[in-house]
Amino acid sequence: MRCMACGEGMGVPLVVRKSAPFPGVRYVRCRECMTVQVAEAPPAGQIAAFYDRFYINDAHQTLPARLLGWLRGVSERARARSLVAYAMSQAGGSNSSGSLVDFGSGNGMLTRALRAAGGLGAHVVSIDAAQDVLSLHGVANETWHASESELLQRLGETTLRFGAVFFSHTLEHFVDPLGVLRAVSRRLADHGRIHVDCPSGLHPIYTHASDLNIPDFMFVTPKGVGALVQLAGCEVLDLQGISPGPSFLYRPPEKAFLQYIASFLFLARSVLTGDGYFTGGRPLWWRLTLVPRSVG
Repeated sequence: MRCMACGEGMGVPLVVRKSAPFPGVRYVRCRECMTVQVAEAPPAGQIAAFYDRFYINDAHQTLPARLLGWLRGVSERARARSLVAYAMSQAGGSNSSGSLVDFGSGNGMLTRALRAAGGLGAHVVSIDAAQDVLSLHGVANETWHASESELLQRLGETTLRFGAVFFSHTLEHFVDPLGVLRAVSRRLADHGRIHVDCPSGLHPIYTHASDLNIPDFMFVTPKGVGALVQLAGCEVLDLQGISPGPSFLYRPPEKAFLQYIASFLFLARSVLTGDGYFTGGRPLWWRLTLVPRSVG
C-alpha cells in the first residue's frame, strides 16, 4: 500500500489501532512521514450510512448521548468561529471575490460562521455527503449533496471559483484526500486560499491501543502535510499546532480564553467517550493555510 499523505510505498506498516465505527478497518503508521492512516478504507456504502445517521435523530438518543452532542456543538461552534477568524487574519489585504466553501458542513456551524463573517454579499457553498444534514442549517446560497466520487466529478465540471475553502476536521474523512485537494486547488480564484483544521498523527489520542471511535481516515504530521500539499500542487503558507491545554494560552492565533474553553469541551467529550486523554505538550490538531504553488 501507499501512504495517503506522502505517496510512498509503506512495505509492511506498523499497525497502530482499530476503527470502532468501521469494523475490520485498521490504522497503520507510514514509516516515511509518520502519518497514521487506514490500511484499507471501508466500502462507500458503510461510510454513507455512518454520516446519514451521525447528526440526525438526536431526539431518539439517550440523555448522555444528547449531552455529549450538545458539548460537541458548543465546541464546534467556537472552533468554527476561530477558524474563520484565523482565515481572515491570513488573508490580509488580498481578499478574493470567489465563493466561500464549507467542505463537510455537518451540523452547519462553519457555514453559519462563514455567512456571519462574509455578510450578505458573500456566496457561501455548503457541501456534505449526507442529504438530510444539509437541511440543518439552511444558510448557504448553494448546497451540494455528493459522495466523494460525485464530488470529484462536480469539482471538475463546476464554473465556480473558490475564494476561501474550509476543511474543518473534514479533509481526513476523505478516502482520497490528495485527489480532493488537487481538484479544489484548481478551482481557486485569484488570491484564493485553502484553510484546514486536521488531527495530528503525533498525539497519543489517535495512537492509543484501544479502538478509535471517530470516522477519520488520516492523521498527518508536519512532514506528511508538506508532502501531501506538494503533490496537490499547493504550498503551506502557515502551519500552527493547536493544543487543548494551558500551553495554548501563550500562543493563540486569536481569542485565547474562548479557544481554551472550546478545547476543554472538546477534550471533555473525548474523555467521556473513552477515546482520548489530555497531553498538553503536543498539538491535538494542525491548523494550516494553503495556496497554489505558483503564488508567492
